[in-house]
Order: sequence, then structure tokens, then C-alpha cells
Amino acid sequence: PPDPEAPVTRSLHQLLELGASVNMYMFEGGTNFGYWNGADYNSKYRPITTSYDYDAPLSEAGDPREKLHALRSVIAQFREVPVGPMPPPTTKFAYGQVTLTKVRSAPPTPLYPHPFP
Repeated sequence: PPDPEAPVTRSLHQLLELGASVNMYMFEGGTNFGYWNGADYNSKYRPITTSYDYDAPLSEAGDPREKLHALRSVIAQFREVPVGPMPPPTTKFAYGQVTLTKVRSAPPTPLYPHPFP
């Protein structure tokens, strides 16, 4: 079967051969927590759950993926990489259903007060 990481590793290899500086956007997947992710409101409040991963070398949980190993092997052709084992994936748990209780209806206090009068 074709290597799914081939396009990105080939591109990285070509860039490093040229001596280019490389920045990898979305090296680790992530999430927006709290109310920072926004919501839709028409007739009912619907919070937007955000999870962005974009096929990152590290998963949202920080677990190494095959892409990380593939990129690391390309980088090792040009630079010294740390020696030693890669940290293992973290243990995941299934917590089941979680019941929430509304505590108050007032809007939350802003995390960052406005600095200007």
C-alpha cells in the first residue's frame, strides 16, 4: 500500500535539502476550552465543540503518530535528533455519561478585565 506520509516527508526532505527553515503548523492537535470556541444562537443556544487536529504529528492528547516518526526520520538525515525512546501514548479512560447542573444564569465574569478606563 502507498505510504500516507510520503507527500509530507518528501516535501520536508526537499525543504531541508535547500537549507530552508521549516515551521510546522498544527504539530499537535488541540481544542478550544470554556466559552472561547463560540456558539450558535437562533432560537436555542448551541455551543460549538471544537477539536482541531488536522492530521498533526502529535494527537490532540499528545500521543505520537506515525507521521511524527516519519518526520523525525527525515530530520535525522540533516540534524542530530534526541536519543532515546519516544514517550508512549497516554492511557485513555471512558467516563460514561456526565450530568451537569446549572449553578447560575448570570453571564460568566470575563477572564481578562478590560485594561482601559
